[in-house]
Amino acid sequence: MGLLLLSKVVESNPEPFKPHYRQLLQLFGTVLQDLNNPTALYYCILTITAITAYTGKHYLTHTHT
Repeated sequence: MGLLLLSKVVESNPEPFKPHYRQLLQLFGTVLQDLNNPTALYYCILTITAITAYTGKHYLTHTHT
């Protein structure tokens, strides 16, 4: 349910979420590993698609902490 809400809010206006993209991408990385939850995967991909146009290269560098 949370990913559905997040996808709709981000899809309607992704710009305010820009300061949180790094944390969102970390969350999406975790969600995308759970192949047993296709609904979560679907909404995760919708949200990633919505923010793609607003991300820069510095968000795409993946580092493990």
